[in-house]
Amino acid sequence: MAADSESFYFPHEVVTEILLKLPAKSLIRFTVVCKSWYSLITSFPFISAHFAQTPQSDTVFVRRYDSSCNREHYSLFEDSKNRPFYLNFTSKLYFPFNCPLGYFRIVGSCNGILCLSDDLFGELRSLILWNPSIQKFITLPMPSINPQSPHMFVFGFGADLRESDDYKLVRLVYRKNDDVLYNDPPEIEIYSINSGVWRRVIGVEIKHCIVEFMWSQVFVNGNVHWIAYDLVANGGDLRSLVMTFS
Repeated sequence: MAADSESFYFPHEVVTEILLKLPAKSLIRFTVVCKSWYSLITSFPFISAHFAQTPQSDTVFVRRYDSSCNREHYSLFEDSKNRPFYLNFTSKLYFPFNCPLGYFRIVGSCNGILCLSDDLFGELRSLILWNPSIQKFITLPMPSINPQSPHMFVFGFGADLRESDDYKLVRLVYRKNDDVLYNDPPEIEIYSINSGVWRRVIGVEIKHCIVEFMWSQVFVNGNVHWIAYDLVANGGDLRSLVMTFS
């Protein structure tokens, strides 16, 4: 009679420590060993721990959009040690999504997880968190703040691993006035993987800094960073700055 490999040979903690030392390609194969291994390997705590202790390589993630078939193609390249400024192709990644109007916008990445937004022309149609290494993804529910008046929104993707072991997506919504300006601070909401819902940020002071729709973000030291600007008091001039969100 076959026995569950995990319970028969090693305690759960020992199995976890062994699997954490394996490369991502091996982990993908081992997800079919049994249900308990699949649940462990594809869990966010395991993914975060594996990414944290994996030596950082010179791997480059490349996306190419083919307009003839309206498809995105993702590939991995490694830095060529012998030829400066050259990349060696290593593998092609399966991309299971299709964007009807073109291609997804990469909001940001954290621990090997990409946040993809289908929001060409400023209209949000879908949000996806995708881990290319294990081919696992989550389609997020649509945000709750949806003004009927003209507005602009900005995303930021990161993780709160120390406090809640959670991945989060923050959304800033700027309302336009009659002069097509953003005179008020943005409304803010956050999506949490653990809770599975969007919640509004209220009861805190939100500074009036503006991040434009297509401007990129980076997640560093527990904070999302954007290039932003505001209006200098009594002068009306624009001032460039860096805005962060913890």
